[in-house]
Amino acid sequence: PFGIDLEKYKMDDSALEKPSVFHIGAMDWRPNADGINWFLKNVWVDVVAKNPTVNLYLAGRNMPDWLMNLKMQNVVIEGEVSDSHAFINSRSVMIVPLTSGGGMRVKIIEGMAFGKTIISTAVGAEGIEYENGVNLLIANTESEFIDAIHSCLNNTAFSDSLGKNARTLVESKYDNQIICTKLSAFYLSLLN
Repeated sequence: PFGIDLEKYKMDDSALEKPSVFHIGAMDWRPNADGINWFLKNVWVDVVAKNPTVNLYLAGRNMPDWLMNLKMQNVVIEGEVSDSHAFINSRSVMIVPLTSGGGMRVKIIEGMAFGKTIISTAVGAEGIEYENGVNLLIANTESEFIDAIHSCLNNTAFSDSLGKNARTLVESKYDNQIICTKLSAFYLSLLN
């Protein structure tokens, strides 16, 4: 499985904007661009209507012109950020509205390592050993995304517990030390 060095993922809420919603990912990867386009057209307006002070922050390399020139209420286009860890630490709810693409989403694992509340489609969360409603929220439709974001923005205890459980999941399943220990044990079992 994919693993990370948890020593490099220190949670720091000193600059946390709460509530806030964010996405980070390479925007020259078509599934990211398509997912954000869908989210902006079908979800964000309803979120802002009920939460007029919340901002959506979009970060990632190779941000397309249509996004760089976007003038939409409560949407901040960051483009490529110099410190992705600081960016993630400074936001509260991560969205991953993917409807296509394959492979495990490294950014979800990284967001979990920072204890973030994550709302993803089932496609976006493929390959991750999550439990819906415990350490990650799955939303596949417009209404599911809207409801999930409202739940997280309006119930900080619930949102915080998702983030804490996400960090615990990464500590138990995606920490390089744990993965290496299991791999070593497997190889040793082959010698016996």
